[in-house]
Amino acid sequence: MRRAARALTAGLLLLALAEGAARLLRQPPPVRRVYDPFAFRIPEPNLDDSFRTPAGETVRVRLNELGLRGPRLAEPVAPGTLTLVFLGGSAVENYGWNEADTFPVLAGAELARRLGRPARVFNGGMSGAVSATSLARLQHQVLDLRPDLVVVMDGINDLLGGFHPGYRPDGRHLRPPPVAGQRPLSYLLDWLRTRQSLARRTPRRAARELRRLDYGDFPARLVFARNVRAMAAIAEATGVPILLLTQPTTYRDQPGAEDLRRYYLTESLVDLGQAPPDVPSLAAGMRAFNATTAALPATPLGHGRPPDPRFVRVLDLAAQVEPSYELFLDECHLTKAGNQDVAARIVGAMAELLSAAPPPAR
Repeated sequence: MRRAARALTAGLLLLALAEGAARLLRQPPPVRRVYDPFAFRIPEPNLDDSFRTPAGETVRVRLNELGLRGPRLAEPVAPGTLTLVFLGGSAVENYGWNEADTFPVLAGAELARRLGRPARVFNGGMSGAVSATSLARLQHQVLDLRPDLVVVMDGINDLLGGFHPGYRPDGRHLRPPPVAGQRPLSYLLDWLRTRQSLARRTPRRAARELRRLDYGDFPARLVFARNVRAMAAIAEATGVPILLLTQPTTYRDQPGAEDLRRYYLTESLVDLGQAPPDVPSLAAGMRAFNATTAALPATPLGHGRPPDPRFVRVLDLAAQVEPSYELFLDECHLTKAGNQDVAARIVGAMAELLSAAPPPAR
């Protein structure tokens, strides 16, 4: 007993010393998300972040007072300037690229050139955001900007979140997000997790995977459909036109070795001990979620008729963008060439919707 007690004491002492050393030597990466009462979490307002990519390029990310990529609200606005807002997940946010290389800015610049009007672009995309996040930011942030056009692309995070253990439609299955400035309880454990993540050269495949090809009654898809309808109803009620994009991905019914080497988004489910969906299930799921978006123009809203096409349009982007790794880094995140491709495909629909919508009330 005494020998076991001494060994336990020595082990605890070593852990305490290792924790102390980790706190002295390691500076954890800062938390870049803050709690938001409506959207659950948003990027940290006024964030100014810079880093070097694996290719050696320096990227600078600057956010305004609302946690949006784009100009500060206090900056003067020239008469006739278009205000464009983009919402969605990390594929919209494009945190790994400078603003000038992202499809929201590229599309905004081309639209301004076509219409002969200046444009300011706000990018409200956020890593991990779901359609409920976009809906909340639309209601509680975006409308106050008095936008001329809102563009939304959601789907993949709603799909993956639907497989979260204990999924709840209100999002309360998610752990409360850390607050900017918050530090980990254990620096040692945080360092070990970071080292383990860096040591992974390829995405992990779970020992057991789920198979689901029918998403008709999938709770997350039903919530997604509700949120998309709500955004359309807000567009009609406020006179702010909204363009909804289906989300392109590289998920395939028969994935190849290169696909499996790049797919990594289901790793969070593996970390939670949850069997993730297999790739054919993910491909079927994205078709189901995108079909929900594509069906919106014929879907009755609360007034019993489909949305007014002067204010609500859908562009089936997923049907147009080639699932090539010249355009994609992984499942859904775009390369620079992918951002250019998406911008070129959406700018025409943006111009058409702007010309169809009545001038917004100011």
